Amino acid sequence: MNGLGIALLPKIVAEEEIERGNLAELPFAHQEIHFDLQLLMHPKKWKSQPLQFLTQMLLANH
Repeated sequence: MNGLGIALLPKIVAEEEIERGNLAELPFAHQEIHFDLQLLMHPKKWKSQPLQFLTQMLLANH
């Protein structure tokens, strides 16, 4: 399925495919491109301290 188009993906998602040669990485930079992140958690489930820290850090940078 070569040559079917271009996609913007987080590198972590495509890293293995790039290493295998199934995807090609092209240089690209744009100031206004961003990815949205969603984090869903059950409100009554126990949250570890690292998870609480991650949640606070993500919310502080929002």
